[in-house]
Amino acid sequence: MKKIISLVIIAAMLVSLLPCFAITIAADTTANTAITPDTSWYDGDTTNATANTFEIDSAAKLLGFAKLMSENKRAFVGDTVKLTADIDLNPGWDANNFTEAPANVWPQIEQDQGGIFDGQGHTVKGVYQVSDTAVFAGIFGRNYGRAAEIKNVRFENCYSESSVGEGHGFFFGAITSNADVKIDNVYVDARIKNTAETGAADGIGGLIGGMPWGGAAPKLSMSNTVFAGNIEINPTKADGYMVVGGLVGTINTTNPVALTNCASYATFKGSAPAGAVTLVGGFVGCYAAVNYTLEIITSVSSCAYQITDATPTGTRSGLTYGSFVASTRYNNGCAKVKTTNVLYTSDKPVLGCAWILRGPLADVYTADTQSTETKQYEGSIVAESTSAMVEVSALTGSAAEATITAKDFADWSAVEDGLMLPTVIVEGSTGSGDEEEEEIPLEIEVPEEADVSWYSSKLNVYTLEDAADLLGFAYIVAAYNDFFAGKTIKLAADIDLNPGWDAGAEEVEIPDNIWPVCNNSQDRFAGVFDGQGHSISGIYLYSGVERAGIFGTTGDGTVAIVKNLKILNTYIESDHDGVGSIFGSSFAACTVVISNVYSEARVICNATRGGGLGIGGLIGGSTWNSKDVFNLTIENSVFAGEVTSSFVENTQGNNGEATGANIGGILGAMNSKSVADGATLVNITNCAFYGKLLGVMPMDGNVGGLIGVNRQHMKVENCISAGSIEITTATFGSIGSVFGLLTGSAVTSLKNDLYTGDFLGSDVYIPAEDDLLIQISDTAALKGSAAAALLTEKGLTEWSVTEAGYPLPTTVKDMIGNVEVPAYEPGVGVVIPDEPTNPGEGDGAGDGEGEGDQTETQAPAPETQAPTTTTTAAPVEEESGCASVVFGGLVMTLMIAGAAVTVVKKRK
Repeated sequence: MKKIISLVIIAAMLVSLLPCFAITIAADTTANTAITPDTSWYDGDTTNATANTFEIDSAAKLLGFAKLMSENKRAFVGDTVKLTADIDLNPGWDANNFTEAPANVWPQIEQDQGGIFDGQGHTVKGVYQVSDTAVFAGIFGRNYGRAAEIKNVRFENCYSESSVGEGHGFFFGAITSNADVKIDNVYVDARIKNTAETGAADGIGGLIGGMPWGGAAPKLSMSNTVFAGNIEINPTKADGYMVVGGLVGTINTTNPVALTNCASYATFKGSAPAGAVTLVGGFVGCYAAVNYTLEIITSVSSCAYQITDATPTGTRSGLTYGSFVASTRYNNGCAKVKTTNVLYTSDKPVLGCAWILRGPLADVYTADTQSTETKQYEGSIVAESTSAMVEVSALTGSAAEATITAKDFADWSAVEDGLMLPTVIVEGSTGSGDEEEEEIPLEIEVPEEADVSWYSSKLNVYTLEDAADLLGFAYIVAAYNDFFAGKTIKLAADIDLNPGWDAGAEEVEIPDNIWPVCNNSQDRFAGVFDGQGHSISGIYLYSGVERAGIFGTTGDGTVAIVKNLKILNTYIESDHDGVGSIFGSSFAACTVVISNVYSEARVICNATRGGGLGIGGLIGGSTWNSKDVFNLTIENSVFAGEVTSSFVENTQGNNGEATGANIGGILGAMNSKSVADGATLVNITNCAFYGKLLGVMPMDGNVGGLIGVNRQHMKVENCISAGSIEITTATFGSIGSVFGLLTGSAVTSLKNDLYTGDFLGSDVYIPAEDDLLIQISDTAALKGSAAAALLTEKGLTEWSVTEAGYPLPTTVKDMIGNVEVPAYEPGVGVVIPDEPTNPGEGDGAGDGEGEGDQTETQAPAPETQAPTTTTTAAPVEEESGCASVVFGGLVMTLMIAGAAVTVVKKRK
């Protein structure tokens, strides 16, 4: 492995540490040439539907990568970007001594980014970025709820400036929500300059600005990582507090954080404003994760602290330093810092102070100023006896070899002309496959009928050949052991888990092989499941928790793809909402793709109270969060099964208002509201609902043939909704053949969509140019040979007719072969009174303009009625065969041919 040839930059950084290392760097006088960013190498999917790998070998391509992140809002979620060469963006330019910006500028990144950036041992030089509008500034912008990894790379002679104080770091300005960030084998020599006049409460850090207050549960781990640059602050106004860290500014999360084999050789420069709390830590400015632990293991802090401290005013504490952490925060519990086998060179304590959130903002106490009231500080630091303060000389040159041996820094190496570094950095390890990957054991228990012998953590592609293999896969995901992130599972054959068992029976017996129960918010399938055109039959899943589906849930910045799969003779039942045949729910920022999937599953929700998660044929829905960006693609897919609900009462939402449930033949609820400059984040194309929606509709709920409720920018094109909606005892809700409810902010593209029944839905916004919503009054035109002419006439070129039943997307028809597609007689029968009553009530209330003079328009009653079964739901009055429903501000009456209820199972 090659050794580092020169560490001139480290020596320059040590100007403030040891005079003997001081050198003089001449001003930059060398011009560099402007480079046109090259994005021609990028041919990926902008919706993050598939995982891609890209290679970058030039400055033009690297600038193109930055351009894609900035201008095209490309997040690279699930993708891998690899460097195949050393790259200098601005040759001859000096980041520490210049008067003009270089020719090539890294753009501001204001969007959330994810994916893997693998330097493969290469070096990037000359990055220059100035941010004046980005709330969280960094070369990768920010990370809200995404998985990201930065590894095997060196950044040298780089510059990052921001005039915004919310969060600023070389890589990320902030990581929050359920982000999962890993940094390994990384060396950064960069000049971080923050020019905000006010403080930076969310943090300024060498690598990451911070994990801000209220940041939910982000995850962070760093290993074999070094920051060896300058961090400069010059605030002029006192604004509460300023937090600065050599690696991370602030850490506030409900997950423990570990920093292993890391070093901070930072120089802190600037001033602390009068009247402000200023916290400066070698590794972390402030650790505020109450009752959780920041663990610093076998690491080194050798920093130069050169911040001018203004005279404290009143009770404010002024400037506080810490060799590793400047401050912990106490608020009904301690934020604890544990140091194991660490070395530090300054006279600053390992932990500078405890910040007691009681009374004035500046109630900051050090070990020397404790009182009886502030004894909690004693629990904030746990330092092992192997932690020690040493001279800077003990970390340099030949003396470092003795220190490494004496202090048991086994994974570190001495550098001839500079400070000791993690060995993988010194040797230039790429981490790209040269070393043997460690096998991670499963450590789970599975029933006798499940086989997990095919699994190895070292593999990226798995093939399931029989029922035992398939059950093993389900138990691995359900055990919260491996979510198969970035991996692919393939079916090699049709698999029947319970031959001879009937999921459609009136009284469903529990079969021998049971699909494991989802583990609520923890099951987050994050891989690719490719059925390769095969079928899965005989799934029985009963869940007592939220978010139930064959593949559980998705979330935390993951990418989950299910494709080329048939789901037959399957029974899924849950006592809560958030249930669908493929995914129960998605939450946080993630990407979900369902492609070429056919499902005849029977989906049952036993909940009697409404909720916000949704019930859907394929996906229950997305969890409400006004910040999460949920990318969803459903294409060439069909639901031809049954969805049964038992809702009879509302629950109360966070705003105090009644909240009903949402039911859809494809998707129950799209609740995520965040959009990026009007981008369409939900794409549903070439899909069909040919099933049944049965049971009781929740008050203030929404039922749609395709989608129950949508609050997101959505495209629905070339779809058919021709299933049966048989809902009883509904009051003040919204029912539609396509949508139950679209909120006013959901700008929707609706083109070439065919539907049966009389009502498209409630409050459906249709742009003028998207007037191709086509009602099919004669359902015979959708069946058999008669459908061929209709498909041609309406331009549904990617659809094919079937001998028995409705047309199918061509890819689905080719896949399912001789499986007979149900052809239920569709309909939502509605009678409109001559004069509306109770206008404006319910979730779907509108202004009612133009609808008061309509006459009776009743759709045909369904030919196939719901079977008569026993029920475990709350009793339903059956004296009336109709129900009041609000459509666009008018109360209407739903004529129901039969009542559907939840079946009783015989449990063993």
